[in-house]
Amino acid sequence: MIAPPATSASVSLEWDAAMTPMPGESILGDRAVVAVANERMLIAVIDGVGHGAEAATAAEVAVNTLRHLAEQDVASAVRECHRVLAGTRGAAVSLASVNGRDHTVTWLGVGNVESRLLHGAGPVPLSESLLLHNGIVGHDLPRLTPRTMPVARGDLVIFATDGIRRDFADGLMPRGTCRDIADHILAEHLVGSDDALVLVARYLGGQ
Repeated sequence: MIAPPATSASVSLEWDAAMTPMPGESILGDRAVVAVANERMLIAVIDGVGHGAEAATAAEVAVNTLRHLAEQDVASAVRECHRVLAGTRGAAVSLASVNGRDHTVTWLGVGNVESRLLHGAGPVPLSESLLLHNGIVGHDLPRLTPRTMPVARGDLVIFATDGIRRDFADGLMPRGTCRDIADHILAEHLVGSDDALVLVARYLGGQ
């Protein structure tokens, strides 16, 4: 699972998450991982196909792989996940690599883990969506086209699995702690028919 809420001085980022299993299940098939290497941080959310123990196993395999890949580019990280997940149900994987030196985020998604980048802390922050690639990591990997964008102090990167409604960022005010925002999204946008996980990361570097 995700590390405890923390701030990394090397890339000036803070993060936290909120999650709940599908009603009737005691095992969560969604996972999150944050890995740091020098001035780069890899943030990822994984949704194992289906739910229950087999979904959790697939997601955990991806977590154990990604936590060692913070220095790799996101496409290479997804390809490595594809290799190790071949014997599992597979998973949806969305990830972002934050570069604290040039103040950029490079993100990539395969499957249905949504992600939003919210710029600034104004009354109506500009929201950008991650373009998701159809496929299942471990079974059907599409052509991968990462996207790199600038980030500034106060910007939020938010990941949400498909247990959260896709409009979770509409009208979202990026105030409070990362945990406050994650809890709010989980409470207000929970579908209730699948595992759900929300990860919120705030960039603290730049100007």
